[in-house]
Amino acid sequence: MSKKIANQFEKECPICGGKIWGRGEKVIIEGARITVCQSCAQFGVKIKSKPKVTATSKKLYTKSSVKKRVHRREIEESVEFVSDYAIKIRNARNARGFNQEQLNLTPS
Repeated sequence: MSKKIANQFEKECPICGGKIWGRGEKVIIEGARITVCQSCAQFGVKIKSKPKVTATSKKLYTKSSVKKRVHRREIEESVEFVSDYAIKIRNARNARGFNQEQLNLTPS
């Protein structure tokens, strides 16, 4: 069979070697996306094509004149230093029965 493609209507099926009439069927066979003939399409999973969007089918949207109000909360940040921080962490870790390695592996 010739590998030369005369036009889009005379393609060769990569599975059976026969001619593909029309567009053929786009399928996934063993992870590869290929176009095959109608009879070989049963050996793969058909790929559904998305409908083409034309300029006339697109809707034109305008921004509404009403603006959304954003409520921002005032967050007061404060930093407090604790002198015995390491001791508090160790006591909390021991209360839960964790060692340092187990505490490291727990998600926060």
